[in-house]
Amino acid sequence: MESVACPYCEKQNHTSNPRIMAACAYCGNRFAEANTGYLELVIIDRGLENAAGVVDDLMAKWRQAGELDRKAIVDRRVELSDYAGPERRLSPALVTPL
Repeated sequence: MESVACPYCEKQNHTSNPRIMAACAYCGNRFAEANTGYLELVIIDRGLENAAGVVDDLMAKWRQAGELDRKAIVDRRVELSDYAGPERRLSPALVTPL
């Protein structure tokens, strides 16, 4: 189990995989964390009403605290969109006549 801080309420959550988007046990907002080796990403749920504002607030707070190795982003995974599934690749390709 790993302990991760919720970016919304800052309370500690315990999870077996912080890379999976899951709801905070305290405030209920969804988030995930990923480590790229040199950068720690905090992924914010795009379904949140003010997701971009939350990202801006987190980045400002981390810059003030000197945590330059952390970055907040909004979740943009394809599987959450209306184009999810294999049919998103079946659109006809443009063919230019010779």
